[in-house]
Amino acid sequence: MDWADEANKNKIELVLQHLTDYCQHRENIPFERYRCNKWAQEGGESYDQYKTTLRKLTKGWEFDAITPEEILHDHLIFGISDVKVKELRLL
Repeated sequence: MDWADEANKNKIELVLQHLTDYCQHRENIPFERYRCNKWAQEGGESYDQYKTTLRKLTKGWEFDAITPEEILHDHLIFGISDVKVKELRLL
């Protein structure tokens, strides 16, 4: 851990906050959009069940904030055939 003030590394509250900030879940929006767009209705799954699953997958997205550049990025990820490149772009 990098500390602006070396004395802070011995203060438990600051160490715990630093660890919390470091370990906090980070959303990977391109990956979540990829996962949602690749999701297909499963055999025996009703329309309503499928719709509910898609709603859960898209929860928290800000669709009105998606830029044309992000849409292009998503389509490149969805359509690219090289798996290694696809994985790198999802990070």
